[in-house]
Amino acid sequence: MGGLIELDTLASARFGVIAARLSDCTAPLDAVDVAALDAGIDLLTARVEASYLPRVHALEAAGFRLMDTLVVFQRSTQSWRGHDKGGAEVSIRSRDASIKKHAGNMQDAVRAGAARASHPFVRPASAADLDAVSRIARAAFRDYIGHFHSDPKLDKKAADAAYVEWAENNVRGCSESSPVLVACLGASSGLNRSAGSKSMGVEQPGMTAGPSVDCGVGRESGPGAAVCSEFGFQPAPEPASAVSVDSESGIQNGMNSDSESDPVGFLCFERNGPDAFEITLNAVHPDTQRQGVYTALLVEAIEQTRRSGAARIIVSTQVNNYAVQRVWGRLGFAHFLSLYTFHKWYR
Repeated sequence: MGGLIELDTLASARFGVIAARLSDCTAPLDAVDVAALDAGIDLLTARVEASYLPRVHALEAAGFRLMDTLVVFQRSTQSWRGHDKGGAEVSIRSRDASIKKHAGNMQDAVRAGAARASHPFVRPASAADLDAVSRIARAAFRDYIGHFHSDPKLDKKAADAAYVEWAENNVRGCSESSPVLVACLGASSGLNRSAGSKSMGVEQPGMTAGPSVDCGVGRESGPGAAVCSEFGFQPAPEPASAVSVDSESGIQNGMNSDSESDPVGFLCFERNGPDAFEITLNAVHPDTQRQGVYTALLVEAIEQTRRSGAARIIVSTQVNNYAVQRVWGRLGFAHFLSLYTFHKWYR
C-alpha cells in the first residue's frame, strides 16, 4: 500500500469491513486517499499529535472525524526503588495499615488474617489463565470509550469483542518481550465470578485503562496483536504453597495453591524500542475494584521493566479516563503526549 497505510486485519475481521491504519502521519492526504481507494479500504484510522494543529485541520477538511483523544504517560525506571526493597514509592492503602495501628486483641488478629488473604498478588500469566483473562476483559471493556466504540458506523458489541480478542491473543502469544501479568486475590476476596457489570473499572467505577498508541509512541497493537513471560531475567523461586507479602505495600508476590482465586486483573506490556516498555492493555474486573489490584499490577510492571534494563515505561488512555490517570500520578507517571484519533470512511 505504498507505505502510507497498513491493513488492520483483525479490525477488518471483527467489523466486517476492510480497515486500515495510516502509517505515515505526515503523508499528503490526496496520496493517502488514492492509496486507500486503490486498496479498497472502507475505514481508515489516523492518529496525530494534538499539538500539530495544521495537520488536525487538514484531516478534518479531508473528511476525517475525531473519535477519541489519548493521553500518554511515562515514568523513568531509573529512580524506581522497587516494592521489594523496603522503600516503595507507593504504599497500597490496604486494611493492614489500620489493623496494625489498632491491633491488640483477638478480633484484630482475625481481621488481619482476612485482610492479608485478600491482598492482590501478581504473577506471570499462563495458558491456564485464558478463560479468566477473557472474563475480565469482557466485563471491563463493555461499552468502553475507545475509538471503535465512538464510531456510530461500527457495532458496539463487536467493539467490545475486539478488546476481548486482543486480551486473549496476548495470553496465547507469551514471549520475553511481550509479557502478561495477572493479579489474584485470596479465597476471602468475595469475588462473584459469574457476576457482570456495565461499569468497568480500575480502582474506581467506570474506568479501565485501554490500548496502546501509535504514531510517535509505538504501533497500535490492535485487538489481539500483543502477547507474556518474564523478560528473560531469572525470577526468584516461588514455592507452590508460599506467598510473600511486602511489608510496605501489602503486595503479595508468588502463588498460593490453597487460597488463590482466579485472576481478577491483567496487564499486557511489550518492548517499545531499545529503552522502553509500553503497557498496551490492562483491566481489573469491576467486582474487585478498590482493593489495590491495579496498583499491584502497575508496581510489578514497573519493577520488571527496571529489571529488564529498560529506562522507562509508557502507558496511555482516553483523556476522560480520569481514575487511572490518578493512579499513574501516584506512581510517578507524568503526562508527556496527547494524540487525536480520526476515522475516515471511504465506502
